[in-house]
Amino acid sequence: MKHIILATLFLSLPTFAALDIDSLYFGGTLGRTAPFSGNRFKDATGGDKSWGLYLGHKYNDKWAAEVGYDKNSFDDVDLDSEFINVGGAYRFNSQAAVTPVLRAALGFNENKVDGGSDESGLGLKLGGGLEFHFPIFTFTALADWRYLDKVSSSLKESQAFVATIGIIWPPIQTSAASTKSSTFAAAKPTSVNDQDHDGVLDSKDKCPSSVMGIPVNSIGCAKTETAVYKIKVEFEAGKTNLQEKYLSEVEELAMLMKSNPEAQVEIAGHTDNTGSEKMNTTLSGQRAKSVADALIQKHGIDATRIKSTGYGPTKPIVDNSTIEGRKKNRRVEALISFQKEMKK
Repeated sequence: MKHIILATLFLSLPTFAALDIDSLYFGGTLGRTAPFSGNRFKDATGGDKSWGLYLGHKYNDKWAAEVGYDKNSFDDVDLDSEFINVGGAYRFNSQAAVTPVLRAALGFNENKVDGGSDESGLGLKLGGGLEFHFPIFTFTALADWRYLDKVSSSLKESQAFVATIGIIWPPIQTSAASTKSSTFAAAKPTSVNDQDHDGVLDSKDKCPSSVMGIPVNSIGCAKTETAVYKIKVEFEAGKTNLQEKYLSEVEELAMLMKSNPEAQVEIAGHTDNTGSEKMNTTLSGQRAKSVADALIQKHGIDATRIKSTGYGPTKPIVDNSTIEGRKKNRRVEALISFQKEMKK
């Protein structure tokens, strides 16, 4: 088991290194242990200090993966338990000022008793708490249940509670006030993969023809520009329901709108040319509305910032003469404007 867990940690490091730096965060904790169960573990030991370090990767505003190291000490028998682990975190609403969070991790414990032999075995922690978001860091208050295998030759399976406080940097979520004030800023021009020299790389630039020198936001758009954001959402012929495999695309759009609170969006639905134009216009409108409803109901985007329009078969992006072409034309796009008002 030890070798499997260490190998998993080792193999995960290149994956973390290859990720977008903006999705990574670092955390540290300080706290106290409280033994409560095990073969004489509670009676033989007392609580002592605990500390930990971890590296996290945010997949979205709810889910994250983490690798970490914890050191938990227990008094009376001078026991130090080092816990190397891989786990995850689930945040219920990272856009709020205070976020409830759940955490779980599985790993390898190295248990060292003063004057005794070292023992090693499986480790597990389950817990949660609250995260308090500030402009430059996130403060954490957590409580975990810990399982320690093979504590010593005489203390086998054992359990403990660990209460901690800690810091995450950079913050999990920037405050709304900071986001609003920094949404538009004059970016430093760069010529590397930035054809319009607005300081936003082409891979992230949704307005690739911005006038140089005009302040732009994080996706490279000035207040007077409209960004065409392609949502990779397709529909089965004649259907309007949003398939589960495309929900992550809608979530990315929601995150973009949350980070740009002045943005308005038009959800544009399109169809292929199968059937009458009137029927397809109605169908595309219903498809656009299904995406708009997901933004509002699943992600809390204000309905006044969203409108949905059905264009039917009038704006194909490829030829409708093939099955694959018709599939690509059954799509939804988001037209994002950064002006304060949008006609309904």
